[in-house]
Amino acid sequence: PTLISQVNPELRAHAAEAALKDEGYFDSKVDFDTVYDKNDSLKAKIDYTVNYAHKSRLGSVTYMRSPFPRIDSIVSHTLDQGLLHTGDRFSYTNLDAERTRIATVLKDSGYYFFEPKFVKYLADSTSHGNVVNLRVLVGSGADRKALAPCTIDSVHFTLDMGAGLRSQHFDT
Repeated sequence: PTLISQVNPELRAHAAEAALKDEGYFDSKVDFDTVYDKNDSLKAKIDYTVNYAHKSRLGSVTYMRSPFPRIDSIVSHTLDQGLLHTGDRFSYTNLDAERTRIATVLKDSGYYFFEPKFVKYLADSTSHGNVVNLRVLVGSGADRKALAPCTIDSVHFTLDMGAGLRSQHFDT
């Protein structure tokens, strides 16, 4: 048997509210009620009531210029692959996916120490009901190492010409 004290319905209701907020249902409410069995006072169940608020959508999505022109250029050239668009449903999952996409693009461009956590969002949900306007900040809070592209200084090739032949060394 499961005891009500082990279930912790208050914590579960709070977790459900947090999950709804993560998906853009900001004013949703989850309540619970303990219902005891009329025939057996040792049995009870928990009834949860979910009151959904209106789903929030993305309004404007603006990628702010950063003090790093090369990073700005790389990101702006990949905006057609972006995951955040006006009218899309608001979702933390999508925000995290866009962070990861930007970090991957920058890593592929030589910024090997750039991490998703260096992409920040400023969200404004006060201008219109159920609309969230986003400003995307790329490179915010990143250290010098993350903002410096890695380069290849030189490449050396050594060809093994097989048995009895002399190896040759080439520099680029």
